[in-house]
Amino acid sequence: MSNQTSKLNDLVQVLSEPFAVEEHDYRVVAQTKSGFWMAYYVDLRKMEERLQSALPVGSNIRFTVGEIKQLGESVYALGSLRLEIPDGDAVTTYEVVDAGYALLSSAEPPKSAVTDLYRRLLSHFGVGRYLYHLPKIHLGGTNDNGRFVYDADPLDALRYAMSIYGKERLEVLFYPPRKQGDVEASTTRSSADADIKDDWLDYFGVDSKEEAVNAFVQEVGVSRKQALVYMRNTAPEDSETIDKPKVKAFLDRLLGGRK
Repeated sequence: MSNQTSKLNDLVQVLSEPFAVEEHDYRVVAQTKSGFWMAYYVDLRKMEERLQSALPVGSNIRFTVGEIKQLGESVYALGSLRLEIPDGDAVTTYEVVDAGYALLSSAEPPKSAVTDLYRRLLSHFGVGRYLYHLPKIHLGGTNDNGRFVYDADPLDALRYAMSIYGKERLEVLFYPPRKQGDVEASTTRSSADADIKDDWLDYFGVDSKEEAVNAFVQEVGVSRKQALVYMRNTAPEDSETIDKPKVKAFLDRLLGGRK
């Protein structure tokens, strides 16, 4: 390993340290029947300060936006981040390139795209990189006429996700964790609540098996009877979408032509 590569690795290791939980901000990106999908981020100024504080005296940071253009419903910003670090009488240069994007529906698409670009470039050197690898966080709660009411502190959800970072490879994290008996069984249970696998509640982000069956019927386009048969016998896969051909092949084997 060359001396330059070793120095870069050391720098990236320092920059890759997660920020304190309290230094993060958050926002709701989507709402479900039982809560919210959350996004967590660190203020861009804090990220830049982290980079500046880790570089030796005399270093230069050059952030360049090469092009901003619209593609479909998005605006893309292409650019680079260049670090010039003194190395004795010479200067060692490290440069990365990437693209940031923003939807046209955002308040200031070009500005948002450039901000996203800068965040992505900083992550190449390790700053905030862990945020891209944390599980997708679903936080329980309700929307009270436009006011988000959370079942737990959003930062507690992030704290838990960060505590298992690198230990468990979860794609989705539901917080607070559900416990057995969280959904009370009614005296007269509907057929949907019979015995489908509990994992389907987590998959759809709902509180009852009735809601999970309704969501499955809507997404896959099968009858309630078919949905129940499949959901009783099969757990959801680690995928954002359900493999419809696989579902129908399973049902054909088990039910034949029966609906």
